[in-house]
Amino acid sequence: MTETSKTKFFERPLIVFVLTFTGLAVALAILAMIEGKGSPLGIGTYFLYGGIVVGLIGFLFLNKGGTFKGDGDSQSLYRKNIDYFKKKRAEEKPLERIVWPVILAGISLAALGYFLNKL
Repeated sequence: MTETSKTKFFERPLIVFVLTFTGLAVALAILAMIEGKGSPLGIGTYFLYGGIVVGLIGFLFLNKGGTFKGDGDSQSLYRKNIDYFKKKRAEEKPLERIVWPVILAGISLAALGYFLNKL
């Protein structure tokens, strides 16, 4: 894939969500089958905890912060200077376009696991 096609691919959050959700579901279902817990309750438990872990890891990536440390000088520059804000925001956006669908896929998988356990 060329660089432009990679960026276009990751700019589509629905595709990232679907691929992450199905990939996690297949991987966790295979892991549950290997463990010998092929029942819906066992797979639901794997989905629940796996989705929670993926969601938490996604939030850690999202909240890793910017390049500045958070002292008063850099925060005031970030808030007051519109051009600086737009530049920093443009640097953060590509990561957010990937991380938010991954977080939502993890939460959706955890919800599916919860409902499988309630059956």
